[in-house]
Amino acid sequence: MSDSLPGLPFDAAPFDLLEADQRARLERAADLGYYPAGTRLIVAGEASPCVYVIMKGLVHASDPRGNGEDARFADYGPGDLFGAFAVIAGRARHSYGAIEDTLCALIPAAEFLRLLEANTKFGAWFHEALSVKRRLLAEQQQPGELNRLMLTRVQDAQLAPVRSVDAATSIGAAAAELRGHRVDCLLV
Repeated sequence: MSDSLPGLPFDAAPFDLLEADQRARLERAADLGYYPAGTRLIVAGEASPCVYVIMKGLVHASDPRGNGEDARFADYGPGDLFGAFAVIAGRARHSYGAIEDTLCALIPAAEFLRLLEANTKFGAWFHEALSVKRRLLAEQQQPGELNRLMLTRVQDAQLAPVRSVDAATSIGAAAAELRGHRVDCLLV
């Protein structure tokens, strides 16, 4: 019988990029967290104490709006990882909440940051552009849910609503649109 923490998919990206000793250290540091439906896991603008790997359940990422409502950004399910960028940046861009009862493997922020620094490929997974992630996937040649997600065509992906502006829109007005809708890109 193994004493390793269930839920950390060491056979899938990005965890398959870790060395054996790094995996062992991560297994020792990780914990389990249970979150009933309706629980807020990460609040936009605040630091995250850990990186979450969903074992069971559904988590909804959203952006707060000025009217007290949240706009859906993305949904995360079993095998998905979230909170990494909130740990790296020291604050979350989105809020994350359990939509249904959710069980997660929890990677403490300090351990996650140590792994990023100690393993350049693992760090690149989170710091570099999508093209680097695709190359790392090709090197690993391991099909998996995350691998398929990273290679999904945009037209097939579940995305937040598209914001667009007319070609005659001034840069100032476009910047106001970006801030007003809390998005980082607009279609012209």
